Amino acid sequence: MVEGRDDAPGVLIFRKRLLPYSETFIASQGQALKRYRPLFVGLERHEQGLHYLKEGTYSLLQDHASSVGLARLPMHLGMKPNARWLRTLRAHKPQLIHVHFGNGVAAAMPLAKALEIPMLVSWHGHDISKPLESGFRQKVRRAIAMADHHIAVSSYIADRLLEADCPQSKMTLHHIGVPISSDPVSPVPQGGGVLFVGRLVEKKGLKHLIAAMAILKRAGQQAALTIIGDGPLRGALERQALDAGVAAQFLGKRSPEDVRACMVRSTLVAGPSIRTRRDVEGLGMVFVEAQALGRPVVGFRSGGIADAIDHGTSGVLVAEGDEEALAREIGRLLSDPALAMAMGAAGAEHARNSHNLQRQTIALESLYKRIVARASP
Repeated sequence: MVEGRDDAPGVLIFRKRLLPYSETFIASQGQALKRYRPLFVGLERHEQGLHYLKEGTYSLLQDHASSVGLARLPMHLGMKPNARWLRTLRAHKPQLIHVHFGNGVAAAMPLAKALEIPMLVSWHGHDISKPLESGFRQKVRRAIAMADHHIAVSSYIADRLLEADCPQSKMTLHHIGVPISSDPVSPVPQGGGVLFVGRLVEKKGLKHLIAAMAILKRAGQQAALTIIGDGPLRGALERQALDAGVAAQFLGKRSPEDVRACMVRSTLVAGPSIRTRRDVEGLGMVFVEAQALGRPVVGFRSGGIADAIDHGTSGVLVAEGDEEALAREIGRLLSDPALAMAMGAAGAEHARNSHNLQRQTIALESLYKRIVARASP
């Protein structure tokens, strides 16, 4: 427990499943709170990332009921949630429930009603980026209407919320922050190669990065590619790299500490995310994390990534799917140490100014306070 928080008002931080390893930013944001006491709340456990939450800082419906499905049934019918779980949450004395991802609003709404507290929702990407067909639009509009306020994690997400008829007065643009060290960033290493961090799914676009590295190889510029992450496309991507003769090392899932260590050893971080029919990059936390460590970044201009990068200064964005341009910019940074160093330094400054977790937490807590005040009788 952070010193000085014992008597602070409580806040519930809700994710339906706690916690996918790719969503550790939810843990970081909640754990950085100082004026509020966070309690992470979910329906059931997701073992991949639950260990990022300390014992006693989370409460799951799964731990208070013999069957999550049966326990959720009354909530689906508009009735109060499981009584034991509700007593645990009420003991935290929450003033607000902060829901991550818009598709969790319906599940969290019975808690907000039973506890008589306002609801804030952070929209991150796939929960708002699908084509606004009639069925999906109706679900999004219902979620918007249910909640008291909404956070867009990037300008792109803000535009999607406005398209879904979210009133401007009910929405705040708020970037998620990352910890910023007071120590000077380390120099960008020459020959450190290219690092990719992300789930091995279509949206992350790794196939385009492998193709770009193959283009560089054919042009006589060989560089190592390190890949951190796992997912359903791993086998196909390993075969693609092998067939193309790309020196790719697949490391699988790694801890945040391992990821940071790999970033420090790399010359640049590449993130060729693309928009798919059902998903898009809401912001691109990997870009922010890399810049905070002083590493230049290269990627596609997709979704909310433009909010994460100071294009042309801390990194470079090229047209989505343009593998030739991606290869060209990667090759330029690999072959020009002075440019890589300058972009790395600019990235550290950009992260410090625009994505500083400490500053962003102060802004988030101020938003909490305003929402609670508006909801008070």
